[in-house]
Amino acid sequence: MLTELSPGEELLTLHEAKSWLRISGNQQDRDVTSAIVQARDYLERTAARTLRVQVQYQATLPVWPSAHGEVPGPEDRERYAERFSWSCRESRFYFPQPPYLDLDTCVQYYDRANTLSDLSTSRYRVIQSKTAQSHIELDVRSQSLPTLYYRDDAILVTWYGGYETAAAVEPSWLMILKAVLRAIFDGDLDQKTWELFDRQVLRLHDGQY
Repeated sequence: MLTELSPGEELLTLHEAKSWLRISGNQQDRDVTSAIVQARDYLERTAARTLRVQVQYQATLPVWPSAHGEVPGPEDRERYAERFSWSCRESRFYFPQPPYLDLDTCVQYYDRANTLSDLSTSRYRVIQSKTAQSHIELDVRSQSLPTLYYRDDAILVTWYGGYETAAAVEPSWLMILKAVLRAIFDGDLDQKTWELFDRQVLRLHDGQY
């Protein structure tokens, strides 16, 4: 399960959006703010990418990636499979919603006594890349991973995604964010417009992590 612990900040401020939309005064501030959120939310959902500043995420897992250590039985593993296959393979946890920010990554787990503990940083390393999906690689060679308590959130991975500052966003993503913002605010949306945006977003997302 993926949750946001901190929503971060929008890439576009209200002032920047109003300037782009050529709006003066503050009568439409609420509508502009709503359009900013709608435009960003559409792009994040379509591209599976974080288009905000320093969003803190947390993912919970029932077992260690690749099911090392003590794990639930086969029937439970099958039930969990769809839930955690999006991020875990080959003793790795792949960070969803890139880009990954190397700010404060933490791996915790509930041990056999149901006590929350930090996994030592000597037991894993973070692989950060702009050409492949950033991920955590667990050390399963030197010793087995800790035994987990039986619960859906036995493992908690916390990290930051998005951009360190708004100035760090790629110009291409900022341009399409502004284009979608204008379309939403002006109400100039139909099926063909959305299909055009979809194609542009997927083209931008291809190969970017």
